[in-house]
Amino acid sequence: MLFAQDSISKRFAKSIEISTLQKHVYLLASDSLEGRGTGQEGCEKASKYIANEFSKYGLIAPMKDEKKQKNFFPAF
Repeated sequence: MLFAQDSISKRFAKSIEISTLQKHVYLLASDSLEGRGTGQEGCEKASKYIANEFSKYGLIAPMKDEKKQKNFFPAF
């Protein structure tokens, strides 16, 4: 028998609270992010918000910036 999620995934899935999820969705869908169009200020705000939240949850950034520090954004 195969399962799509292991016990760790199930445990973390159960820890998600509706109020927390709503907070993130409402903010990302809000007028303050100006539609999040590519190259627009709202897109930058949304990406920084998401990266900050990833950091709070302990996710490790997969890239390095120009100072060789871990970052969620590629160095250009």
